[in-house]
Amino acid sequence: MCIRDSSYPDCLRHIIRFSAQQIHDNNLCQFLLESMDPIQLIHSIFREEGIATNDLWLNIWQYLQSESFRQIPFIKLYALFYASFARKAGSGQKKPPDRGMTNDLNILSLLLPYCNAMFIDNQCRGCLEEKDVQEHIDYPTRVFSLTSKEDFLAYLEQLEAEFPPKYRKKVEELYGKEWISTPTQLYKGEESSKEQIY
Repeated sequence: MCIRDSSYPDCLRHIIRFSAQQIHDNNLCQFLLESMDPIQLIHSIFREEGIATNDLWLNIWQYLQSESFRQIPFIKLYALFYASFARKAGSGQKKPPDRGMTNDLNILSLLLPYCNAMFIDNQCRGCLEEKDVQEHIDYPTRVFSLTSKEDFLAYLEQLEAEFPPKYRKKVEELYGKEWISTPTQLYKGEESSKEQIY
């Protein structure tokens, strides 16, 4: 993240004031300097909880080193993915993950713990199935990709078959019966060429 010009000196001033005993993690110090947006968000939450302004920086420093912070699902998953990349690089892999891959893993790390199912690309699914990643996560989310598209279609059919009638009735009340029976594929032929799918 970019550091706002107005925020950087204030952040640096507070970090410099920490005693030598408190500054024991250079990587964490670098994180503080490069991550002003989330830092300011945490500051606002700390203020709401009644933490004095003079104590904000020390409290955020302690929070970022806490077990609670390390167990945040996004932090844990993203760290596991990058640890996997580091192991591959150490084993001789030359090509680093590109921007598209890092964006996909960012979304995957955010949503995986909270979804019943996800459809992702094969490369992301491969990262998720790495032994060292699998050993450290335990989410019931079902993950599909193009290599398991038949399983995905079967999963969708199962969802439809198990859809409770009371919810189907509610959908019909809100959107009309036509919404449920809307075509999901294009039809060939002149007679159907005028059909539109919404």
